This record gives sequence, C-alpha cells and structure tokens, in this order.
Amino acid sequence: MLQDYIFSLLTGYVDEPPAGVTLGEGQAYNPYFPGGALSMVQQLFNDSVQYEDGAYRGGGHVPCALLAAIKLALQHEYPTRLTLTCTVVV
Repeated sequence: MLQDYIFSLLTGYVDEPPAGVTLGEGQAYNPYFPGGALSMVQQLFNDSVQYEDGAYRGGGHVPCALLAAIKLALQHEYPTRLTLTCTVVV
C-alpha cells in the first residue's frame, strides 16, 4: 500500500548503511527506498514537534498526521470543499 511505503520512507532512515553499501556524498541510507541510497536526508525526528501540553506522541505521530493531510489533499472533492470553506469564512 502506498501509505505504508511513504510512512516507511519517512521513518526508515538508519545511521549507518549495512556492510558493503557505499553511499555517495549527500546520500542517506533507507532500506525502504529501492537501492537504499537516497539523496534526501531524514526530515522527521522524534523530537521535531513540541506540544504545548508537553505530551510526547512518539516518533510515528507526525508521519501519520502528514499522511492524513496528503490523503485529504488528494481526494477529488477537496478543492470544492476548500473553496466552499473559504467562501463561507470570508
């Protein structure tokens, strides 16, 4: 499933590639990316979001919220909802 792949891609970075894997300059290793060598460094970290109430939501909270927002944006009726919402609010 695409959602599982994107979640794994966002959270699957490892500090060191396995033995025998050579990375180029500026590359990171992510076993969920075909070939493992990815030219995008890790974007999400466990402590990247601070909540006002001090609650810790774990490392999977931000990627799940991000995937939900992407899924909503890709729904075919989203532009209509957004236009309607903006019209009502304004």
